[in-house]
Amino acid sequence: MLLWFAVAGLLGSLARYWTSRAAARLVPSEFPLGTLAVNWSGSFLTGLFAGTVGLGLPHATTVVVLSGFLGAYTTFSTFTYETVALLRSGERGKALWNLALSALGGAGLALLGALVA
Repeated sequence: MLLWFAVAGLLGSLARYWTSRAAARLVPSEFPLGTLAVNWSGSFLTGLFAGTVGLGLPHATTVVVLSGFLGAYTTFSTFTYETVALLRSGERGKALWNLALSALGGAGLALLGALVA
């Protein structure tokens, strides 16, 4: 299982990089849209997968997907770094929007994912 966990983490971190870069290229902005796109999609996928756990998936599969892949895909550290950077550059409004959109949007999308499952 440890090997699968490591592979899932590798794939999750690569998916995060590619998704973040693609979002930033599609919508150039000083706002951290790439990180927001990653965390929102990861929140939705977490809710979607968590909503299917009751379908009898093995515990190991749940750990590999939720902690391995999605744990590496989503990024709290980059979110907090970018929020602090916005505050330091005097962009208080953008920092507050980043906090609100990330926290509320992420929670809402996780709930939506669970409902869809």
